[in-house]
Amino acid sequence: MSLTLEEAENEYPNCIKMDGFDDCIVGVCESFGNEPRIVYDIDLIIQKLMKEGMSYDDAVEFYEYNQAGAYVGKNTPVFVESIVASDIKKRKIKLKHRMQMLEF
Repeated sequence: MSLTLEEAENEYPNCIKMDGFDDCIVGVCESFGNEPRIVYDIDLIIQKLMKEGMSYDDAVEFYEYNQAGAYVGKNTPVFVESIVASDIKKRKIKLKHRMQMLEF
């Protein structure tokens, strides 16, 4: 099943969203015994922070401390790292290189 962001907000009104990061939402997480939670793509978050002027390292640090590190209750958002290649290390190196290219 696919939902628009508006439909998801109506279907899951208790989910907590991060202000200004709607374009980084990739879905809603549901599991038995847990409240539904908004799912954000980590790469999209890092890219957005960099577009706002942060270096790659600063963006990662900000994300890890202020977003992934924040617990705001049982509806705290979930963060996902997409697996698109068998070698995650190569993917991270490529992403870091792409982000550094955006800094120029």
